[in-house]
Amino acid sequence: IQASSYNDMSGFETETTSDTDGGFDLGYSGNGSWADYQNIDFASGVSSVSIRVASGGSGGTLEFHLDSLSGPLAGTATLPVTGGWQNWTTLTAPISGATGIRNLFIVLKNGDPKASIANLNWFQFQ
Repeated sequence: IQASSYNDMSGFETETTSDTDGGFDLGYSGNGSWADYQNIDFASGVSSVSIRVASGGSGGTLEFHLDSLSGPLAGTATLPVTGGWQNWTTLTAPISGATGIRNLFIVLKNGDPKASIANLNWFQFQ
């Protein structure tokens, strides 16, 4: 799922990425930034997610919620500082409880309300 293909969002901006295959990433994130992806088909279930991320900021946590911003937490990933806003790495995190067709909300968190967290290019469920 391309991160910039959200249905709704708050606290992000899209920007051109220098990552492989080009396109746009979600950047300029801060504490509480979120994006909504409608009608994601998790079929009979997924067990993990790969996330393409870059950070020249402070890093933070990415939460995956089902159905709403405050819906069931399906997984979390620690977002590392990668040494630059276009210095991309792929990380993997466990996912549970995601089955069927659901709306997916991603939420970035960091204890510092002024901190920049990370850029997101894509995520893929396995």
